[in-house]
Amino acid sequence: MQTSQLLPPTSRPVTILGSGHALPERIVTSTELDAELGLVAGSVARISGVVQRHVASTTETAASLGAIAARNALLAAGLELDQIDLIACASGTMDQGMPCNAALLHRELGLGQSGIRPWTSTPVA
Repeated sequence: MQTSQLLPPTSRPVTILGSGHALPERIVTSTELDAELGLVAGSVARISGVVQRHVASTTETAASLGAIAARNALLAAGLELDQIDLIACASGTMDQGMPCNAALLHRELGLGQSGIRPWTSTPVA
């Protein structure tokens, strides 16, 4: 049996130069939810511990908010988009099953066409 020689790992330094975040513009308070759900004032906040939450509009997507966050990170780092090697993105939501949010974020940032079209309910001509 022949085995290959394991090479020692090469050092690849990584530096995080900036970080950014983005939230949907619309804020819904627990008081609003109490009224909408017909609950006693303070119920939602007492049960959930959440006083307000950001709710995305129909035009705000995980990818569009990710692009805003990426631009904020670039601004914080004093860099331009063409000066970076990697964008790391974490999201608890996805815009659609395929393609992944990474491809959609790539498009939102204007980094070129991947050839992947986003899903649409209307036929593409």
